[in-house]
Amino acid sequence: MTSPAPGTDEASTPLWKAPALWVGVIVTVGAVVFTLRGISFVEVGRAIGQADLVRLLGVAVPANILSLWARGFRWKYLGSHVAPITVTAAYRATAIGYLVNNLLPLRIGELVRAWVLAKESGGNTTALFGTVLLERVIDAVMLLVIASIVLGQAVDLGLLSLIAAVPIVGIALLKWWPGIPLGITHAVGHAILPERIASGIDQLLAELTAGLAGLTGVRRIAGVVGWSIVLWGVAVPLTFLGPIWALPLGLAGPMQEVTAAYFSMLYVAVAVAIPSAPGFFGVYHAACREALGPLGVSADMALAMGTLSHVVFWVTFVICGVLALRAVGTGLRDLLVRARSETAS
Repeated sequence: MTSPAPGTDEASTPLWKAPALWVGVIVTVGAVVFTLRGISFVEVGRAIGQADLVRLLGVAVPANILSLWARGFRWKYLGSHVAPITVTAAYRATAIGYLVNNLLPLRIGELVRAWVLAKESGGNTTALFGTVLLERVIDAVMLLVIASIVLGQAVDLGLLSLIAAVPIVGIALLKWWPGIPLGITHAVGHAILPERIASGIDQLLAELTAGLAGLTGVRRIAGVVGWSIVLWGVAVPLTFLGPIWALPLGLAGPMQEVTAAYFSMLYVAVAVAIPSAPGFFGVYHAACREALGPLGVSADMALAMGTLSHVVFWVTFVICGVLALRAVGTGLRDLLVRARSETAS
């Protein structure tokens, strides 16, 4: 593979020199300031101290683990044309990727998990990274569909449908007529953008096209759709329902609690897509505050919920990632050195 880790100019460039890193730092600081405005730390601490840990851990921890396995099952269907992928190998690679994203900046965990799965399955890192990009597009479509259902009359559904159609049309073009979008993007990009950025976009689209190449057959497509529904329709909302049930948020019954979970999921999904510090500190909490405010939850209680949700997410994913590292017989430092050097060659 000839491309550097995503978010860096060259694989040898120190992480601290990457502009995206400093954008993430600025965004994180801004999110923290935004989130803490008008907050009573005493009230937040009291709420967290009184949380029902049985409800919190009994729901959120299994749900976070389920989300990792759901991604593993889906990745098996997405990448089976690249190599004979097992669900266990896909799960381990996903867990390691999230571990890296939780500890290091620039989302380099996305490339690391493709590299780990390539090593375990004998596949090509570039082709598997294309399936990772495809995952992100599928996730965006799923979230837009869920948003249209959950938000209902709160948004302009015509506009939302138009936005949702963009990635769907893009996938269709790259799947069946790749020459059209690749040609247009290449011509426009190289005409108005710096050469380095335009070439990077060309490469990302080529990798996404490679990921789409294997998305054929009713069984494979049904597997991708089915596990995407499990992931975004069940597993991820449950990770928020745990802390919602653990705290006295004052919501009006089970339906509003479920609505709050989906609101939180949608807001957080948008927030974590923005460059930020490793582990999504700051932006995650700001998203939870903004999601629960319209439902009548106080800023203090919303921050308490966001804090509990984030802690459980972060700790669970780090533990799963560390266990996955042990299973593949390597350490984090050694893995990063080997992945970084081999993807640069």
